[in-house]
Amino acid sequence: MSAAGRNVMKVITGSAIGAAVAAAVAKMATEDETPEAERVPFTEKAKATPDRLRERWEAAKQTGEAVEVETTAQLTELFRAKVNDPDALKPPRPPAR
Repeated sequence: MSAAGRNVMKVITGSAIGAAVAAAVAKMATEDETPEAERVPFTEKAKATPDRLRERWEAAKQTGEAVEVETTAQLTELFRAKVNDPDALKPPRPPAR
């Protein structure tokens, strides 16, 4: 067999071994330990996905807003201590009429 033929055989053999390994890994990754009685049909999972995503999005937004308020308060207090001015970063009062 020529060198080109051996290279072709190496590619074919490597592809076959790679496909076998990929199939084995996919099989192991998809094994489900959930008992049959507790399994939820795929269609129900698919229908519930947008609601779960929406809930997670709202929870993340609320957490982010809470952290933002807390961080702003901490940084404001730190700035006030650094400049030694307890009124620093307070919004100005509107002029009296």
